[in-house]
Amino acid sequence: MKHYTDDDTGEDCSYFVTRLHNATSIDEVTEACETDNAQSLLESAGINWQVKLDNKDVVVHSVKMHEALFKIQLLLDQFKEGLKVLKVLHLIQSFPDVFAPLFTCTEDTNAEDVVKALNSRGGQEDNVAMRFLQQYIRSLSQADLQSFMICVTGSTNISRIAVNFQCNTDQIKISTCSKEICMPYGAFKIDDYDNFKSVMTAVITDTSFNKA
Repeated sequence: MKHYTDDDTGEDCSYFVTRLHNATSIDEVTEACETDNAQSLLESAGINWQVKLDNKDVVVHSVKMHEALFKIQLLLDQFKEGLKVLKVLHLIQSFPDVFAPLFTCTEDTNAEDVVKALNSRGGQEDNVAMRFLQQYIRSLSQADLQSFMICVTGSTNISRIAVNFQCNTDQIKISTCSKEICMPYGAFKIDDYDNFKSVMTAVITDTSFNKA
């Protein structure tokens, strides 16, 4: 794999655009365009017209823009090849939501958006447990809220969270793959929030606790 550095085209480009930008006469413009690699830079940027005093700023902008994008593309291609070698690229392509936080700058996770993402699945809903879950989410700090989302969905990006109430269990279980929280139906009383909070925190912070 060929390795590219910032020095491959940077010095020639900088010298050319500086001379062209500072040119105050047509002679100076002509001299700038006759410097080493000037024609190559112009052709690469798609400049196929005569450079004059009245269009030199447009030319400078076009060359600088092309060089900047060209370098970025080279680096991205290098990075992509590296991911292929490490056999990571296909995982990123298969699970983009999981890897997105690693490559993008995202806004802080909003508790109300997470609450709205809760989707009761199945037959009957336990209103007490659902209310406790919503209260629990709203009480979390930004860091804890992101940990909650990663535990439940595998990502900090907001996505639909299934809440399944089951009569045949007395435990809270989380399935990251299916983005689902399994809650025991009727297990929590109306004044039992502290117990709910304790159990939910244990599930979120302990990867070996009731987590599928």
